[in-house]
Amino acid sequence: SLVLKAAGKLQLGPLPPAGFWETRMVIKKSRFVARLGACSTLEEAKDFRAMVCDPKANHNCWAARSRGGDLGSSDDGEPAGTAGMPMRAVLEGSNLFGAIVVVTRYFG
Repeated sequence: SLVLKAAGKLQLGPLPPAGFWETRMVIKKSRFVARLGACSTLEEAKDFRAMVCDPKANHNCWAARSRGGDLGSSDDGEPAGTAGMPMRAVLEGSNLFGAIVVVTRYFG
């Protein structure tokens, strides 16, 4: 299962063999790669971002919520508040803890 409930909080379940989930899509000729992984702390989230980001991409935006509830996000050069914060709002709104999402964008 992708999400498990523990102590009233939603957390990521067992990870696939790659260690994270990934999906790809194209919108208006821009290519997006989204990766969802687990993190206990924001430091682990930043390590995950460093592992999966592509320095050749235009942007590597991210949002994370630690198991303890600490939040972090970055628009990575996208207009302020248009990438990291909306992803962070999804984590908060879904009550998901211990998760990081990184969205890499390549302009078409």
